[in-house]
Amino acid sequence: MASDRTSLARAPEAEGYESAERPLPARRDIERMRELLPALEPDREIDDWGRSERIEGLFDQTLIEFFYRYWFRVEVEGIENVPAEGGALIVSNHSGALPPDAPMIGKAIRDEHPRPRPLNITVEHFFKGYPGFSMLVSKIGCVPAHPANVHRLLYDERQLVLVFPEGRKGTEKLYKERYRLRRFGRGGFVEAAMRGEA
Repeated sequence: MASDRTSLARAPEAEGYESAERPLPARRDIERMRELLPALEPDREIDDWGRSERIEGLFDQTLIEFFYRYWFRVEVEGIENVPAEGGALIVSNHSGALPPDAPMIGKAIRDEHPRPRPLNITVEHFFKGYPGFSMLVSKIGCVPAHPANVHRLLYDERQLVLVFPEGRKGTEKLYKERYRLRRFGRGGFVEAAMRGEA
């Protein structure tokens, strides 16, 4: 008894369809397609990690500026200890639930440091599950908290990286537990920093 099912290993070829690879579209066709689908930022500046200088600047001038200057009234001490060049790891603890710590540290480095540089903020993987928000976090300089990412940023790209060693447990703190350290995660960031010579 023969089965009428189609094998997934090899799809039947339609009449007139060649099994050879399809030719790539011509460059002019690609340019025409690009005109039909204009990007949100036509002249966008996006790095390999998805960071957009335009989106990050917009957030910096609006929300982050308000929280930094007027809500928290941030006072900075020891900013001169942050290296002006080369790979460096900044380690911080979380305040609690929705931590504003990372954007405030990034703002301090942009505004108060004698030689400002971008800060790459490591974030938990569960942020990728939120529609819209997952796209936004990479545009404002966040990268998934993985030792391979930290190593690449520190060693290969010689960037400034912010990590929160409490991990997810740090964001689950209640208001009354804010700024009290929780147990650290597996410590992969320490190994990544050592391998990255940071």
